[in-house]
Amino acid sequence: MERILSFLFLVALIRFLILIVRKKNLSVSKAFKSSAITFFASSGYLLAIQENLKYYHHAILKIPVLHLLVPIKEIGIDNALAIVSDPTIFTIVSNYLSNYISFFVFFAVYFFIIKNGKKLNIDYFIRYNVMHSILIMLLQVPLTFLYVECVQYLTLNRMLKMFLQDFAQGIIIFNFVVIFYAMFYAMTNRYAYVPLVTDASKLHIGKA
Repeated sequence: MERILSFLFLVALIRFLILIVRKKNLSVSKAFKSSAITFFASSGYLLAIQENLKYYHHAILKIPVLHLLVPIKEIGIDNALAIVSDPTIFTIVSNYLSNYISFFVFFAVYFFIIKNGKKLNIDYFIRYNVMHSILIMLLQVPLTFLYVECVQYLTLNRMLKMFLQDFAQGIIIFNFVVIFYAMFYAMTNRYAYVPLVTDASKLHIGKA
């Protein structure tokens, strides 16, 4: 996640410099504002990526390209056993709270950016992309259910295992393709169109 955030910041910085060089009539403040908007709009998709990591973190380790884009640190077996065998109050509380963090973040983002974004003068482009991210997160629910259903049958015969394993990985790849497609459009200051998702987004935030 840190690498992706750093990459988005670098893209926004490059865009700021290009705007300053190519559009001499554009003020520094306007160029900065435009670049900041694209940065925050594209960063909104980190919510959907985080949910993917939560659901598919073991499977992503087996997909080389995604592993490079979204690196995950594997926990050593010895450390994992130590945590299980000798838990502390802080470990128990942090594990308990981690299950609800995404829930609270989801509603906080929806309430401040989507529901009250217009009153708080949050740019439409940011609200548009954050709403896309939220809806993609909701789209992950049936995809995750389908993925779990596929994975639980991987212990069957070899032919069925090969098919279901490829199909399960296809679900993950499709999920990430949608996210990075929309993120790419946000990075380039364009409105992405995702079937069903875009139409539903406009119902919530209206038109520009």
